[in-house]
Parts: sequence; structure tokens; C-alpha cells
Amino acid sequence: MALEISYLDKRLRDICRKEAVAKRLYPESVVLELRTRLDDIEAADCFDDLPDIYDVVSHSPPGELVMYLVDSYYMRFCQVDLEPELTEEGFVDWPNVRRIKLMEIYKND
Repeated sequence: MALEISYLDKRLRDICRKEAVAKRLYPESVVLELRTRLDDIEAADCFDDLPDIYDVVSHSPPGELVMYLVDSYYMRFCQVDLEPELTEEGFVDWPNVRRIKLMEIYKND
């Protein structure tokens, strides 16, 4: 079962799904990398299938991770499994997460 991506709002979904919208807001290099990262996520069955492109920044539910794009741009996600699997310590078991939500695309200067 592939990873599923949802979006915080329609604006983020349009940025990710409509290249013309993304190009109005971000440099070309960011738009290209955004599409590549989204394709990577959609092709993966779990986070273990992804190359080392993300960093977990919060293990506590609902959990949070960031993915580097390019030129100091990042995407921030949280997991949205209805009943997320947790480790013995009560943390999000990221290898078993199947649904994530894109919360923002931001530049970290």
C-alpha cells in the first residue's frame, strides 16, 4: 500500500498539483524538486522506501517531519493515520505510517 498525501488546504494542494500555480510562487528549481519529492512519496510503500530525504522533528503523536527541497526550501508534514502505530515508548512508528499531510512549504533562511 502506497503512502498517501493530503494537504492542509486547497492552496497547498494547488501548489503541488498545478505546476503553473507553483511557478508563480517559487523558483523553477524548487518547483522541479517539489514534483520529484511528491513523486518519491507517492511511489513509496512506506518511509523505509524513501531515500534519506527527510528528518523527523517530532516523534510524539501526531509526529512531524521535514523534507529538504532545494535552495533552503523545505516541506513540513505530519502523519494523519486514524490510528497510528506507536513504538513501545509511545512515539510515532514512522516506518508504519501510511498517511501524511503537507502542512507547509517554507524557506529556512
